[in-house]
Amino acid sequence: MYFFNFFSTIDNGINSFDYNLLGQENNKGALKIFKFNTEIYPDGFNTWYSYGECLLMLGEKAAAVKAYRKSLCPNSKNKGAETIIEKNKYESSTRYRII
Repeated sequence: MYFFNFFSTIDNGINSFDYNLLGQENNKGALKIFKFNTEIYPDGFNTWYSYGECLLMLGEKAAAVKAYRKSLCPNSKNKGAETIIEKNKYESSTRYRII
């Protein structure tokens, strides 16, 4: 149990660091670390949620929706992710439509 809490704290620490980067307007640097965090904590709903949030800030709506969907796998009660997906799914699905 101790190790789980320790690693969970690292996950949250990385996210806190990323949000500091966002606060300094280093969005691309934060994006790389958010992505890394999803790779080392693939089952953490918060890692995917935060990654999606950063992608959305950068205008990458289709990728953001995918990240938010992944955040629902470990935490299906994540209403914030559901709301964001619903709000952005139409725009992200039509982004690559050929007319």
